[in-house]
Amino acid sequence: LLQGDDGNRAIGIIRDISNRKDAERRLKLGASIITHALQGIIVTDSSVRIQLVNPAFEKHTGYSQEQVLGKNPSLLGSGRHNKDFYQSMWNKLNETGLWEGEIWNRRANGEIYPEMLSLNEIRDSDGKITNYVAMFSDISILKDAEEKLVHLAFYDPLTGIANRVLFRERLNQMVKEGKREKPANNALFYIDLDHFKKVNDTHGHEVGDLLLQEAASRMSQEIRNVDTVARLGGDEFAIILRGISDMEVCKKIADNIIRSLTKPFYLNDKECFIGSSIGIALYPKN
Repeated sequence: LLQGDDGNRAIGIIRDISNRKDAERRLKLGASIITHALQGIIVTDSSVRIQLVNPAFEKHTGYSQEQVLGKNPSLLGSGRHNKDFYQSMWNKLNETGLWEGEIWNRRANGEIYPEMLSLNEIRDSDGKITNYVAMFSDISILKDAEEKLVHLAFYDPLTGIANRVLFRERLNQMVKEGKREKPANNALFYIDLDHFKKVNDTHGHEVGDLLLQEAASRMSQEIRNVDTVARLGGDEFAIILRGISDMEVCKKIADNIIRSLTKPFYLNDKECFIGSSIGIALYPKN
């Protein structure tokens, strides 16, 4: 405010702050995006110490921001990946400024879960790394769906044992390995349940299904983990036995299976009896 002979005068300075306001709006927008993002976000400094996480991170991992600030993200490690995995990740990140892939991490409660993770470098005007940003999504539901699809493709939905597709795959694999490894001793059982149709007709399909489930369970108990029992369809089953020395061993296993299937089945308060017929072939002898 200036005083003159003819009265007071004012001098004002006007400055255009549009750029500053735009910058403020961008900063607020960026902060809002980070806060409301469905993906978990981690921001570290150049020394890979956590500087910021968003609410989605807290939701997915169970860690609060206060628990992880200043710490290395390795605290989330699941132990499923070796040093070579992480070395390859950092090599790619240093070479290209970006890494993307699936990784297993651990929540605060100890639960291990799968993530789809992307890592990015942030550099200043001089090209110096100032921060790293990690964004991840919990893909547990997708992994569960994949496992269910695989199970439906390769396992019998009624009995839970291998289906015809998986049986043929493992049989072909056995033959290929047998050609490379001499001598190869493997066996194939073809099993047909006797009198199953009578049980089905007398007691209904519900009891018949229960019988197939129990029969599959009994056969599985007579073989090793390296062997395969499969349902080919109806009441027809097959078993692949690995590393069997001779036919006498096969006969003993077959006798055990027959004896197991001859025992009565108690299903829905009904006592049922079946038998079984087993054909045996050795590879490569037969």
